[in-house]
Amino acid sequence: LIEQLKRRYKILFFFIFLVFLVVCFIDKPVAILCQSWYNINVYTILDFVNSMGEGWFVIGILFTLSLIYEFFGKMGHTVILKISYVAATYAGIFNLVLKFVFNRQRPSIGIEPYNFFYFFTSGDRKLIDLTYAYNSMPSGHTIITFAAITPLMIYIKSPLCRLLFLFYGFIIGAARVYTMNHWTSDVFVSGFLGIAIGLAIYRTNLYRIEM
Repeated sequence: LIEQLKRRYKILFFFIFLVFLVVCFIDKPVAILCQSWYNINVYTILDFVNSMGEGWFVIGILFTLSLIYEFFGKMGHTVILKISYVAATYAGIFNLVLKFVFNRQRPSIGIEPYNFFYFFTSGDRKLIDLTYAYNSMPSGHTIITFAAITPLMIYIKSPLCRLLFLFYGFIIGAARVYTMNHWTSDVFVSGFLGIAIGLAIYRTNLYRIEM
């Protein structure tokens, strides 16, 4: 992953600039808009969608499918599914590290998009806050989802399947924003990192597919 980022440092700098713009000009208006558009029925549906982005759900589905395909001797599908859930696992671990580093306040706690590094700067340090209130960036659901679907999108050539995978990733990110669990920039960062991790894991294990 680091090697890929070094090769594309211009893209990385441009991405950081975009994140800065989103934090400054988009995060707060979108959060306020989601508050004003709150509807219990829509929230309930999107909260269910959120559950489909949980790490245990994504990795569990991929692992189960890999076992099924292996049982039927579909080794190409088995390998890509294993690569996909390994990418999702790495994304989940990376996500936990970044959450601890950034300590960003969630929009459901307060509409303050600039509130980063809470644990390190606040005098009121409570470890319990790191489990939800101040671990907004990045979005674990989004980074895991995009890390999982990236190898599948490269391997599967069907435009319809690729479109469905993209829709799955988009709806997970949108659900996280609407339910006030994350800022728009959290989801934006997570999508980028998820794709980068998925791509890195795919390329690292490309020889397994070609065997």
